[in-house]
Amino acid sequence: MDRSRWIIIRQAIHSEARRLGRLPRAQFSDALIVKLLLWAVAHDRPLCWACCREHYHGPMRPRRLPSVSQFTRRVKTDRVQQLLQRVHDRLTRGG
Repeated sequence: MDRSRWIIIRQAIHSEARRLGRLPRAQFSDALIVKLLLWAVAHDRPLCWACCREHYHGPMRPRRLPSVSQFTRRVKTDRVQQLLQRVHDRLTRGG
């Protein structure tokens, strides 16, 4: 994925995540979970691939990564699914 596209996607994720608000007591934000998921999808890799530090560079280098089990569990939550839907709607809405 090229840098300019990733920046647009990242901005949409952060904007929609702010609207949802922060999840209390969450070690990793919903925005980070969605970014990791989309990073793996963009590279056509499995979810476990997203939890390995050496697969990130430049604009997408998180400070900390969740474990594979924590990541897959969070991806399945209604809250993350809702955020994914909001990001999708925002990116497909207007060109």
